[in-house]
Amino acid sequence: MDDATQNNFGEIDLNKPPRTPYVFKEFPKTVYHHGNGRVHTVANEKELKAAQRAGFETKPSADYDYSKTVKGLAPKKPAPSPEDQPIKLDLEEEST
Repeated sequence: MDDATQNNFGEIDLNKPPRTPYVFKEFPKTVYHHGNGRVHTVANEKELKAAQRAGFETKPSADYDYSKTVKGLAPKKPAPSPEDQPIKLDLEEEST
């Protein structure tokens, strides 16, 4: 017998290593403050309740750009410029 069968490891393809399945964990969880853009991570239910009492919510706000968060503070998204607004065209012909 060779070492692979003795140790029950078998042959492993290095290009496809064995994977462990994903297991959902509720915590840690990120919470968001919609008033000032703060982002905070809570480790358990007790910290979540305390953060919610402080004004944090579990869903992010559409008003902040969380991809640019620095030191726990997300900047507000800029207001769309007039050039970005769609132009309304009146295609109805006036009848005389």
